[in-house]
Amino acid sequence: QLAQETVTASAGGGVVKIEVTGGWDFRSVTVDPSVGDDHELIADLVLAAYRDASNRATHLQQQAMGPLAQGLGGVGLPGV
Repeated sequence: QLAQETVTASAGGGVVKIEVTGGWDFRSVTVDPSVGDDHELIADLVLAAYRDASNRATHLQQQAMGPLAQGLGGVGLPGV
């Protein structure tokens, strides 16, 4: 079910958008043409959007694991 959930992350006020599932399947990267031909800027914005997408997907996974982790009787997961 988590793999069916998607999050959209953005950078540069929405100039770059990345869509990823909770199962870490990157679905799309969109760059608004208004950003122009500045390849360094585009690369920076894609990296920022990727980091945002990664954080959002991690949060989605943590929400999904919440009930499961609570079922462990308060014992944390190893290495977490």
